[in-house]
Amino acid sequence: MKPDDLTPLEKGAVAVTGPENAYNRDTTADGALLITPTTGQDFTIFLETATGPAESKVIVTEFFDYECIACSMMSPVMEKVMASNPDVRFAFRDWTIFASRFPESTQASRRGLDVFRQKGATAYIDYHNGIYRTGHNEGKLTAKDIETAAKIAGAGPEKQEDYAKSDSLIANNDSLAELLGLTGTPGIIVMPAENASPENTTVIPGVVSEAVMQQAIKRAEGK
Repeated sequence: MKPDDLTPLEKGAVAVTGPENAYNRDTTADGALLITPTTGQDFTIFLETATGPAESKVIVTEFFDYECIACSMMSPVMEKVMASNPDVRFAFRDWTIFASRFPESTQASRRGLDVFRQKGATAYIDYHNGIYRTGHNEGKLTAKDIETAAKIAGAGPEKQEDYAKSDSLIANNDSLAELLGLTGTPGIIVMPAENASPENTTVIPGVVSEAVMQQAIKRAEGK
């Protein structure tokens, strides 16, 4: 994926590299969230683990940790939602909040980003879902689980020289999650690619049903 393939919203939200006030943030009582880049702010474009058409009118972003049991529970729901909405763009942001307890959190995220660089979005999604299908989380995920998922996704040997790139992206995701006011994983944001407002943006903290996700997508579509 090239930077030119990113929508204006993604270009603003891919990385927090400037001052803490690089975004304007507005919230509403019902949990809707509006995030817009401050005008004139320059942003660095990092690798974006996204799938779906670049011209999509709706973007679903999930902040996740591979050691998160709630993320594991949400994974099959997201699979169904993705299958039902081929015109929606889905972005997955590694937020390794369990890394201090479980080093495999960082290991799995680094490997996933490596898979994306090697093989692209389809292989990345296969890897991402494959990790969760192991049912191993909260300290049970192993290096073997990680490498097996990567091989099944078609990736070659891991390029450890790219760890710095992955770690920078993960750190930026952490800053963005904090800025957005997220308190844990999964943290899901459903919003239109253009003209986002509190009325058409939904923030979902935690595990929800497919029906709730579909409702949020319709809201972003203005339906």
